[in-house]
Amino acid sequence: MSKTKIKSIKARQITDSLGKSAIEVDVTLRFNEQGRASASLSSIANLVADESLNAITLINIGLHKNLKGQNVQDPSEIDQVLLEFLVSHPNCRPLRSIIRAVSMAILYALADTEKIPLWQYIGTFMGKSSANTLPLPIFELLTKSGPNTETLNAQSFSIIPMGATHFSEGISWCQSVRVKMLELVSDELVLNDTHALDILTRSIGQAGFQPGIDVGIALNIKASSFHSNGLYHLTDDLPPLNRDELSGRLVDWLEKFPIISIEAPFLDDDLEGFSQFTWAVGKRIQIITNHNDKAALDVFKKITDQKAGNALNLKIDCAATLSTALALLDAAKANSFSGVISSDTGILDQTLPIHLAVGWGINQIKFRTFIHSQSISNWNEGIRIAEDIFEGNGKTGSLNGALPPSNTFPWA
Repeated sequence: MSKTKIKSIKARQITDSLGKSAIEVDVTLRFNEQGRASASLSSIANLVADESLNAITLINIGLHKNLKGQNVQDPSEIDQVLLEFLVSHPNCRPLRSIIRAVSMAILYALADTEKIPLWQYIGTFMGKSSANTLPLPIFELLTKSGPNTETLNAQSFSIIPMGATHFSEGISWCQSVRVKMLELVSDELVLNDTHALDILTRSIGQAGFQPGIDVGIALNIKASSFHSNGLYHLTDDLPPLNRDELSGRLVDWLEKFPIISIEAPFLDDDLEGFSQFTWAVGKRIQIITNHNDKAALDVFKKITDQKAGNALNLKIDCAATLSTALALLDAAKANSFSGVISSDTGILDQTLPIHLAVGWGINQIKFRTFIHSQSISNWNEGIRIAEDIFEGNGKTGSLNGALPPSNTFPWA
């Protein structure tokens, strides 16, 4: 009899790190192999206790009854059942997040049947990747909501240690740049985006690295947040810009600063703007579209068909199930799009992102800040995974986490 049949599914209410409501799900298989995952409900507006309790009842009675005895060896098949269950209960707002947690818990339980970590199960065991490299780290250093940064237009400014030879070195380089940046920001008010770029460029140099060769800058513009009536309304003294004027401003930045990645430079639905910008500069920088927020393959196909970007930001907290996210990633790889996953997923499973990055072969991971608990958990787990890979390869390769080949990145 199959060891991958579901024995039970149980959900319970817990509390997240912010004191907000969350749901934890346990999936137990035939011989008591178990997977556990959780979902924060903090993003659901005006959530009331009855909604959470109703969702838990749906899982513990309805979904448990539907899936008990089902073989979950093929996660994509069981995820389809989960999606059908979700569609059949359209008025239960917390259910989407909880269904995603069930999908995650099933995958953890399957890894437990083989007594191997999740990254290895979804990588070499399932044949999704060689699972022998760590993702290149991206570290967020300045944000629009940070101290002395209220005048910024871009959502965030990050750095990428593009010249690092291994995962641990990349983290160390970013830490060194951050120290210099904090010294500069403590002395200077960040006046605007151009000034922020200048501060980061100087921080890279003062930390002993070559800007654009050792360490580059990544921007998350999130242009939709300041777009209205066909124009981009900036917070500085410039008049509103149209698409071409904003594009020109970004190109000017590329000429002056070591920028190697830009996310969401235009309105999300402006595929023509993305396409023109990708044609102009996509051979030297990474251009990330935000359309995959909808986690829809048909939408992403329009992006790839029009070459509206060259990188996918895989947002796990926007996908209905892990199979949905994997289908997007497969489509991205098939179209030579680079991949980015964030360590800040809006879920409570602290180290899931780094396991997905290694197992699915996602070549970049974005860390929110150096003081964010989920970021710290993921880079520490990355160091542990690097050691496991090293041991599994007969102590050959890099003990500190080999990075993907440089030619796999758009800026190469």
